[in-house]
Amino acid sequence: MTGKQLILGIGSIMIIAAAFVFINVYNQQDAVVSTVEKEYRGENGLIQNYPGAAREAKYLSEAEGLYLEYLLLAGRKELFQEEVERMEPLLQKVPSGKLVQWKEGSATSTNALIDDVRIASALDQAGTEFNDRSYTELSEAIQDGLRTGNFAEGSWRDYYDWQQDQASPEIHFSYFSSEKWKQFGWPQEELPIIHRAKDSGSVFYLESYNAVKQQPEAYNLQEVNMIDQVLIMQQMNTKAPEKEALAQWIDEKYEKEGKIYGRYHRTSEEASVNYEAASVYALLLMQEIDQGNIQEAEKWEEPLRKLHEESTPSAETHFFDYMLAAIALERLEQEQRS
Repeated sequence: MTGKQLILGIGSIMIIAAAFVFINVYNQQDAVVSTVEKEYRGENGLIQNYPGAAREAKYLSEAEGLYLEYLLLAGRKELFQEEVERMEPLLQKVPSGKLVQWKEGSATSTNALIDDVRIASALDQAGTEFNDRSYTELSEAIQDGLRTGNFAEGSWRDYYDWQQDQASPEIHFSYFSSEKWKQFGWPQEELPIIHRAKDSGSVFYLESYNAVKQQPEAYNLQEVNMIDQVLIMQQMNTKAPEKEALAQWIDEKYEKEGKIYGRYHRTSEEASVNYEAASVYALLLMQEIDQGNIQEAEKWEEPLRKLHEESTPSAETHFFDYMLAAIALERLEQEQRS
């Protein structure tokens, strides 16, 4: 074989390998999209909270935000546009801009802060990524609605009722996202409230802040939901260089027991359920990616893949769990390819 033939041969192999990677990635993305369309897409065009018709369907802004986030990550421009159009019935005009109904239905007159924040964030990024000013404008309208509706008397609130023109008295600490506050250019001094989640007598966090009483509160005095706990921990890690006590506790638990359960007793720190939650592993994986620890992120890949039913989610798989896992794995694969 001549040198020229060798070079041509190597070039062909590289092209084939690149094509193989592209096809695999495309098929993976299609598998997620196909599952959403087959299992979660409702007759009204929105995404339902559980697959199939095993239970009464609910259509939540949470699902729309998560799916927009995935489609943006996967670069699915046309599908992103279709989803924004489908979401139109949930958008409500308020005097200062727009807000998103947290649940489909004419009786709903409230939004959910974190869902609107996630939707506005995806739209803002899509405006740049897809070079479409309409996404940027819609994002800005939602941001304006949030600033005047969900921000009341100097603090953020879980939801705003536009019919009553009244914000809720509390805010869940898991509803914050320092990354998105920075993205929107919102004041960073609004974020230190998250430190009030720390409970000096426990490795776990308090989950909410009562703005009327001006004190943090436990969502449940008996047990903790690890999804909420990890979401709060993510915000703590953006404010302090040292590793959070909960992060150390999770590492020790996983090393000892080989799994992290979905709920634990607040006092004894023992598992209160016998199931794992894909969302917990997905959040832990993405936190490591956010901190640039790709090898640490890979530690959570195996337990996440064991729980994530990409093509055949069970009737008990909530869309939040399904899509958060899909987002986490897509992010990891993109990091591994880069």
